[in-house]
Amino acid sequence: MGKAKQAWIDVAVAALAKTYTPYSHFPVGACLVTKSGRTYQGVNIENASYGLTNCAERTAFFKAVSEPDMSVTLIGDHGVQKQTTVGALLPYTFTKADL
Repeated sequence: MGKAKQAWIDVAVAALAKTYTPYSHFPVGACLVTKSGRTYQGVNIENASYGLTNCAERTAFFKAVSEPDMSVTLIGDHGVQKQTTVGALLPYTFTKADL
């Protein structure tokens, strides 16, 4: 395993201590890497309403989007993101026809 890959794993593992998991007690850490090589750490944040729980990958992505360097190169995927389509997420999108 390369040094960079191990460093990304270390970032995700270090995130485990920062999770908020009072219900499942199942901490998840993530590391998102941008094209410039910057890393963003993410953690899962649980809510009593499980549908409002935020996964570690999304937390890392939200952090990256809030910065000027948001060209994502690598992030782990646990499958939830693949189960949501843009059409399902935004069924009533705003288009030129609405102008």
